[in-house]
Amino acid sequence: MKKTLKILTVLLILATAFLIGRFSDNGQKQNAIFNLIAGTKKLHQVDEGLYFALKNQNINSCPLGIITVTSGRGYSGIITLATVYNIEGRIKNIKILEQTETPSFFKRVVQSGFLKEFDSLKYSDSTSLRNIDAITGATLTSEGIQQAVNKANKLVATRVFNDNTEMVCSAGIEFGWQDIFLLLLIVFSILLYYLKIKRQTRNLLRLFLQISSFIILGLIFSEMISITYINTLLLGFFPANQIFWYLILAVLILPILFLGINPYYYGICPMGILQSFLQRLMPWKVNINNKKLLQILRIIPVILTIGIIVFALITRNPGYFGHEIFATVFRFEGQLFHWILAGFSIIAALFIKRPWCRFLCPIGAVNRFLNLVRSLFRN
Repeated sequence: MKKTLKILTVLLILATAFLIGRFSDNGQKQNAIFNLIAGTKKLHQVDEGLYFALKNQNINSCPLGIITVTSGRGYSGIITLATVYNIEGRIKNIKILEQTETPSFFKRVVQSGFLKEFDSLKYSDSTSLRNIDAITGATLTSEGIQQAVNKANKLVATRVFNDNTEMVCSAGIEFGWQDIFLLLLIVFSILLYYLKIKRQTRNLLRLFLQISSFIILGLIFSEMISITYINTLLLGFFPANQIFWYLILAVLILPILFLGINPYYYGICPMGILQSFLQRLMPWKVNINNKKLLQILRIIPVILTIGIIVFALITRNPGYFGHEIFATVFRFEGQLFHWILAGFSIIAALFIKRPWCRFLCPIGAVNRFLNLVRSLFRN
């Protein structure tokens, strides 16, 4: 009964947040960008913050243009804007959707023609504009706009062109090397659960799996499960032409629910593997034996994760808010807070068994919830 109550409570919280976000002004934001490209008959959401403006209802047809919705931090808060691109990836227009800047300063930025400086820039061009410091008293506002445009360019570069000179019009399925390697790692990890082999052989194979995953997913592709994947799923955004997105969610959810195993934690997650390697470097460890302290530490990721998901459902933005350090550790990206947390987690991993996975990781909290769901059917 207690397990059922926990599950129902979490589901009720998430459902409430989803409904709040669904019926907030986010629908108005989508309406505001619908007519930014003339002739648009359908606005197809390719990914969070990325839209194709279509001339008909066929989502596989070449779009009239591309629209992104991204945000940057200005002087007084978040500035959200829509960036319009043609099919060659050049900026045609920028529309401010939301901002909380000082009216006089923001008016100064607009009247200076700052937004027009982005016109005709390609997604791959530098946005280091010459007069960003020339707008007296509004430098931070200008930087916030430029930050949002940089995010838009990165989104278009990775999700639309992906190192091609021309955009791919078809939303058909493409299986790349990244997807193949991930699929092989998943199959290998699951097989290790069921192969009847000696423990020493199993440990060697698991070490091989961990090293392979760390190099391929961590160092080469720098991809792993993040709470953004979960948020995107809960918001009902299903990216086209992204097999990796579906594979990485499948390896998290399906084995736990149907097999009762966790192949991702067992030998695929690069962050977990890094912690395991760091733990072997120190001759002595810190064992946390206090049950009350352990309970408190284990509840922290649950509270953080629920908060992150609720925020995403209300704002309809799956990737804006979070404390995950994967990008910081493997791509050297992140804010000061992420760098501090990453440093603390790496140092702690020398003395404590997988501190990030056990006490901070939101994916760890999701794993525990899935195990809780499975336990209802198992019992």
